[in-house]
Amino acid sequence: MTSEKVAEGVWFIAGGSHNSVADRAAGPADPGRDPLNDARTQAVIAHVKGLVARQADPHRRSTATSTSTTPAALRAAVAEGATIVTRPTTCAFFERAFAQDSRIRPDAMAGAGRNPSFLAVPDKLEIGDSTRSVEVHRIVGGPHSDSFLMVYLPRKSS
Repeated sequence: MTSEKVAEGVWFIAGGSHNSVADRAAGPADPGRDPLNDARTQAVIAHVKGLVARQADPHRRSTATSTSTTPAALRAAVAEGATIVTRPTTCAFFERAFAQDSRIRPDAMAGAGRNPSFLAVPDKLEIGDSTRSVEVHRIVGGPHSDSFLMVYLPRKSS
């Protein structure tokens, strides 16, 4: 896993078949889209914790950009206490997925005893901190899914 600082408080995290973005303003360390599976998400979270100063809540949000976001990956984010940012139409899908026990290969959420929380994005959501805004937008008319979300980091105005 490698990371590249792309702006103040923002890192592109590469490795394997899926990439992530860590954004201190949205998180304070939000991996954005948690990738692939439980082990990979745990590795991304550990990497992000190494990038930013340790804070009381190092993994506050994780964005499910569509229903193709793997519920197994998001379970590791929930185990860290992350709120899942997703479309209102996909909340029920993820609630059902998270309600299933992970008995064959217990994952991070199974051991953490945390319940998932969701932040539904109808069309647009603005989050961030005093240094920068982070916007989450619904993508309309895409060929893949009506549940697509896009995370946009506007240029800081001076």
